[in-house]
Amino acid sequence: MISAGKASSLMMGVDLSGFSGEWVALEGAKIIAHGKDLKGVHAQLKGISLSKILFAKVPGSETMIL
Repeated sequence: MISAGKASSLMMGVDLSGFSGEWVALEGAKIIAHGKDLKGVHAQLKGISLSKILFAKVPGSETMIL
């Protein structure tokens, strides 16, 4: 399992601008799958060990982070 601090660091180093409102699966600093719903992203990774995969929802354009 990835710690919250490491997850935050990984996400800060990845250009997520093309994935607004989508779920992404990260392996290190590489996006290995993405889609509109988590179930679909998870299905794309069939046969891959998920022990070091970070799943995250990229905020959409309507989300305001203060």
